[in-house]
Amino acid sequence: MDIQAHIPPALCCIHNIIRRWDPVELEDIEHGIAATPPPESAGMVGSLADGIPTNADHDWMSAVWERIAGDIWSSYAAERVRRGNPILM
Repeated sequence: MDIQAHIPPALCCIHNIIRRWDPVELEDIEHGIAATPPPESAGMVGSLADGIPTNADHDWMSAVWERIAGDIWSSYAAERVRRGNPILM
């Protein structure tokens, strides 16, 4: 169990490393793809992709990922301040 408990965080780490440093870039299979998803997909949750991810899809998801990470960090920092342990940088 001790080793098994380390597998999910290790896989997340590997995923993030590959996501940031993979030298093989995604290639757009279609030209002129918008950088944001179409408005009709805004309310969709849990739908599968229709095809190969494009650079526009990657850029859009990276922006979403960065926003979520920023929100989590802000929440964490605010909680630290609330508890009297501000983050020193």
